[in-house]
Amino acid sequence: MVNEKRKAMSYDYILNGNWTSALCIWQQAGQWAEAYRVAKASGGILNHEQTAYLWARSLGIEAAISSLGQELLVEAINFSVTRSDFEFAFGLCHRGVVHRLQFVQQKYAENLAEKRRLAEEFKQRGEFQAAEEQYMLVDDWTAAVNMYQQMGRWSDAYRLAQTFGDESARKQISYLWAKSLDVEAIKLLTQQVIDEAINVSLNNGDFNFFLDLCHMSGVVDHQIHHSLEEENVQQAMKNRPELYNDWLRSYKPGATDALWSSVAEEVGEPVDVIKKPWVRLKRKFRDEKKKPESDWAFFDRLKFLDENSGAEVDTDNAKILHHFDIIDFSGATEIFKISTSVNE
Repeated sequence: MVNEKRKAMSYDYILNGNWTSALCIWQQAGQWAEAYRVAKASGGILNHEQTAYLWARSLGIEAAISSLGQELLVEAINFSVTRSDFEFAFGLCHRGVVHRLQFVQQKYAENLAEKRRLAEEFKQRGEFQAAEEQYMLVDDWTAAVNMYQQMGRWSDAYRLAQTFGDESARKQISYLWAKSLDVEAIKLLTQQVIDEAINVSLNNGDFNFFLDLCHMSGVVDHQIHHSLEEENVQQAMKNRPELYNDWLRSYKPGATDALWSSVAEEVGEPVDVIKKPWVRLKRKFRDEKKKPESDWAFFDRLKFLDENSGAEVDTDNAKILHHFDIIDFSGATEIFKISTSVNE
């Protein structure tokens, strides 16, 4: 009975040239076959493609593939491309309309190129928000960040890096933002941005800027000295793996002392002084490795400890370290495997 009323109303609308109202009757009722029939008969190609698209959308990709014919699916794909719904278009192609995949790929590339062109056009006109929207439509937040950097709109660059980037991207923006400002302007930044800029400046070896930021943000001198001391020590130790890699350790008398002396000379502190920050760094590195993610300034810089670590097997209160020494007996060279137990 209800369908008879819909048919009568639909017929009246069509007789009066109001086919869109007739179409809406069937669409609202979810009777897509009737809606498609009306659109096909009266609405023109774009409208029946739109109806095919809405029909397929209402079903979902899997159900559409199994219940709609190829003609309807092709029309649904065509309209998906028209309205830039490429995810749905690719889904239909991959599930059952493979012969339209190249068409969708071409249109997708054209769509990306057009959005990038529009973004550049908006950028040149100074319409940065509109440019950002176009960049985001092609999932290129880094291009939007670069645009804001070039324009000196650092708060916008930071906003995007914080929203879409990882921690390192956000910190890098903080550092570049602070570098672009004079002393008084830096003081107006949030403490988080300043702290991140301090972290990156230390990691980058930008020690003069690191010191300036520390003094501006109220970091006391002993904390600054502490950080710089650790930086100098880890740099010196990285170049001397014989001091922390048991596979490379030399057992010649005085060899280890000589290496520590060279570290002390490079750092400019006595051996007994530089050993303290080295122990502190190694302990902190082990603790940070246990975390899902570390924001410690030295974490990435100390990964050489893992890369160059010797093979170790833990036993009850002992480590079995395996070394291969080459020993010369009467001109004949033989390789002996020596196992040495060293208490922790």
